[in-house]
Amino acid sequence: MLITALLFGLAALGLLALAAKYLLGPAPADYHRQILAHDGLDDIEPVKHIFRALYVIIGAVLTSVALGIGALAAGPVLAGSGPAAAIATGMALVAGVPGGFVGWQAERRTGVRTPWRQAAALTALVVSGGVLAAV
Repeated sequence: MLITALLFGLAALGLLALAAKYLLGPAPADYHRQILAHDGLDDIEPVKHIFRALYVIIGAVLTSVALGIGALAAGPVLAGSGPAAAIATGMALVAGVPGGFVGWQAERRTGVRTPWRQAAALTALVVSGGVLAAV
C-alpha cells in the first residue's frame, strides 16, 4: 500500500496546487476570459465578482478533497486499508470526472485550452492507486 499512499499523496499535492490557482489567481482566469470572448462577451467587469465567488468555492472544495485524500493516504491507506483506498478513489472520481469532462467539452467547443488535463491526470493518479490497492 506504500505505492498507493504515495500516488494519493502526489494527487493531494496536485489538488492543493490547483486549489491555490483558484483561490489566489485572477478572476476570471485567462482561459475563462478567452471563452467569454469567444462567446461574445468582451467586457468582463460585470462578471468579475461572480467568478471570484465561484473560484473561492472551487478552491475550497479542491482543498477539502485534497485534505481528505491526503489524510486517507497518510493514515489508513498506508496502514493497508482497502476500504480507505476505495473511499479516496471514489472522492477523486466524484471530483475529477465531472470537472475534467466539462473542461474538455468547453475546450472542444471553443478551442480555448482548459485545465481538463490536470483534472484527468490527478484523477488517474488516484484511480491508479486504487487499482493497485485492489490487486
